Amino acid sequence: METELSRENRGKALTQHGESSKKSKIVALLAILGVRRQAKLDDEDYKVFASDLEEYELADIEAGLSQIGKRPRDEGETAFPSLGTMLSAIKLARRQRCDRESEEYRRRQDEEDAAKVRAERAAGVWKKTDEEIAKAAQKISI
Repeated sequence: METELSRENRGKALTQHGESSKKSKIVALLAILGVRRQAKLDDEDYKVFASDLEEYELADIEAGLSQIGKRPRDEGETAFPSLGTMLSAIKLARRQRCDRESEEYRRRQDEEDAAKVRAERAAGVWKKTDEEIAKAAQKISI
C-alpha cells in the first residue's frame, strides 16, 4: 500500500508544473533516481532538488542521475544522493558531452577539409606547399 501511495505522489509531482516544463522533467528524473536507489522522498523534496539542478542541460542531468542510479551504493551511503553527489555526476556528464561534441566537430571539419582537397584535385587545381614551391623555383633557376 505504501509503495502505491509513493508512486501516486511521484505521479502528482510529475504533472503539477505541466508535463512540458523543464522543472517537471527534472522532477521525473529525480523520481526515477529515487526508485532506483530505493529512496522515499516527497514531492516537495524533488522540487527543491529540481530547482537546484535547473541551470544544467536536461541531457546532462539525465546522464548524471542515470549513472548514480545504476551504480551500487557504497557502504553507509544514503539511499538518495546528496546535492553535491548529483552535481558532480552532472558536471562529469556535461564534460563528457562537450568532449564528444568537440570530437564530432573536429571529425566533421577534417571530413570537410578532405572533401575540399578532393574537389580541388578533381578540378585540376593543386595547391603547392612551400616545399613544392621551393623545389620548383630551384628547377627554374638551374
